[in-house]
Amino acid sequence: MEILIEKMVYGGAGLGRTVEGKAVFVPYVLPGELVDVRIVQEKKGHIHAELIEVLKPSDKRVVPFCKHFSQCGGCAYQHMSYADQLIAKQEIIQETLTRTCKLPEFQIKPIIPSANEKYYRNHIQFHMDADGKSGFLKSGSHELINIEECFLPEKELLTLRENLLFEDASGLNGIDLRSGDEDPLVIFHGEEQPPQLEVDFSINLLFENDGNPMILSGDEHIMKTINGRGFRVSADTFFQTNDLQTERLLNEVLDAIKSAAGGLLLDVYCGVGLFSAFAAPMFDQVIGIEIAPLACEDFAENLDEFDNVALYQGKAEEVLPTLNVPADVMIVDPPRAGIDRKAMDAMIKIAPNHIVYVSCDLSTLARDLNRLMEGDYKLISFQPIDMFPHTQHIESIVVLTK
Repeated sequence: MEILIEKMVYGGAGLGRTVEGKAVFVPYVLPGELVDVRIVQEKKGHIHAELIEVLKPSDKRVVPFCKHFSQCGGCAYQHMSYADQLIAKQEIIQETLTRTCKLPEFQIKPIIPSANEKYYRNHIQFHMDADGKSGFLKSGSHELINIEECFLPEKELLTLRENLLFEDASGLNGIDLRSGDEDPLVIFHGEEQPPQLEVDFSINLLFENDGNPMILSGDEHIMKTINGRGFRVSADTFFQTNDLQTERLLNEVLDAIKSAAGGLLLDVYCGVGLFSAFAAPMFDQVIGIEIAPLACEDFAENLDEFDNVALYQGKAEEVLPTLNVPADVMIVDPPRAGIDRKAMDAMIKIAPNHIVYVSCDLSTLARDLNRLMEGDYKLISFQPIDMFPHTQHIESIVVLTK
């Protein structure tokens, strides 16, 4: 059927409507375009469709720079200029907050553009097939696309991939590449024994089978320097994937908490200690909460110099209810699923004067903001930051006060 696209919505798709008014979500389109689409999935309230042809293109449509665009599913916005991508993300945030959080026209700060529009990712994952070829899975399927070019990883990682040569039947089904201050980290994933290999350059190599890492060469971690401070980051441990934007994100968080310095700071989902390391000199006490064992080991190493820092290993929803502490500030940086209901209830009971919420998922953020506002918190500041150009992902730093 033919659909007129009204606007962009969260998740990377455009929204149109059937003649009967039913919502239709279509990827790789622009507002104002008339498109021919095929229904992929129809539900009670909406339809997901795939793009067949753009019948009347927008004058803002541009030619994608990657030959794999719309195939691998990694990018959603290459058919838009970067300036228009930022406008689209800003409008999506405003519309989502106004609708989902039932807020009046809240003043969202202008999105912070990425310093690099291409070659910004310090971590990339490839799948592998039985023939030893690496690539990405086609969007919505398990079909492997042999990637000939990609403009998101740092150039060092692209060169590294070109220097990894595999024989058939290597027994591997995936590769992770991570850049560090010095030698990069390569993680091979497989269901059998580690492959035989030859290495003629300095590199950190690991093999993982069912989450059990085995060091093949070098170390099982890398070092990352952010704002002049080094952080140990182990394999499979989360760290922001855009280094320059990570510094900007960090500075926004530090600006949000500096006026409340002193007292106790809770750093929930603290990871390797990025926020805690810079907050520790500002507060009398810092308590981190993190579930991942390797991240906890990194946290302990990265903040070893501070006597006023404690760390609890466990789920936020299990640790927070046990803490009877008068927190002045709480930083939360949860995964895409957002904050668990039990953790949220405990946060509201602890009642810190200030909450800084770092979010990578707009839908769960909107849900959690509703819960916090019901718990007597007021939204003070909303700062979007573009960590992932050409993708649909949106990072946000939200400040709330009691």
